[in-house]
Amino acid sequence: KDPLQVIIGYTDLLQARTKGDRFAEEKLRIIYRSTDRMIKLIAGFHEITSIESGKLILHKEKLDFSEVVSTAVKLQQSNAARKNQRIQEEIENHCIVLGDRMLLRQVIGHLLDNAIKYTQADGQIKIKVRSRKPSAKASISGSVSGEGYTCVQGMLSTEKKAYSVKNTVHIS
Repeated sequence: KDPLQVIIGYTDLLQARTKGDRFAEEKLRIIYRSTDRMIKLIAGFHEITSIESGKLILHKEKLDFSEVVSTAVKLQQSNAARKNQRIQEEIENHCIVLGDRMLLRQVIGHLLDNAIKYTQADGQIKIKVRSRKPSAKASISGSVSGEGYTCVQGMLSTEKKAYSVKNTVHIS
């Protein structure tokens, strides 16, 4: 993974220096997306291997789930900005949970990544975290709309129609 992180870092630097050069900007976006996808594939294979072998070790600790979510949002802001998306946060402070910090960061990161990926440009993503004793709850939602093929009575329609889908993920 480390060599791929280096590619991501240099791609970011080059993107900042090639403003206005559409050809270079597009090629750097392709490199960035491909490298990011490879990092995620490697992490996914590693996770699956750990789970299947029974070697996934949870490091449970009391932690502030609000802080975990806020950090994940900050890390994803630049991805949302690339699509001119707005992330609306309603995060209650001090939602203390017992969990594995790294695993929770990863799960929230994946959920946010998918929300950004599947929410249209100029869209809005809402993130809510609130404490309900004895546990904390969180939700991430986004909506996607566009034109495409739809399912009519269980069969794929042959004509394109407008659609709108709202997805929400709740974590309890």
